[in-house]
Amino acid sequence: MALDPDELRDFRERLEAVWSLSTAHPSYALEPLSSKGQCGVSSVWLACQLRMRGIEATYCYGRLSFDDPSIASVDHHCWLEVGRPADPGRQVFDLTCDQADGFGERVIYRRHGELARDGIHYEPVKRLAVDDLPNDPVWPRYQRLEESMRAK
Repeated sequence: MALDPDELRDFRERLEAVWSLSTAHPSYALEPLSSKGQCGVSSVWLACQLRMRGIEATYCYGRLSFDDPSIASVDHHCWLEVGRPADPGRQVFDLTCDQADGFGERVIYRRHGELARDGIHYEPVKRLAVDDLPNDPVWPRYQRLEESMRAK
């Protein structure tokens, strides 16, 4: 599966342009807007984009942590994975990893095992298929984001 990292950065910029208080998780719906609270809707949007390309992603909710103590963990985070859950070669897609204070990257597209070796740990507690997302609380916020994306 070959995606261009520049395209993912472009996706991030397009999403940033439409993030709003109504797309943020209610716990993070504060001014000024940032990537905090936008991980769920951004991940759902990306999962739908990948599906249109024939790539089935899994929506993950859990924890993002780091071996480096100067980088803050994100205890409630969403991202995508492509591949079997136990496969260290599965791909991680995270368009909002800069929620972790002190972390310099904005977008991650790397293999799970490589990230772990570099001290970046994605620990899902919940995994959902794209078809299950309409039943998740993130869906209404995603629909508002999608409307804004279409309007732009």
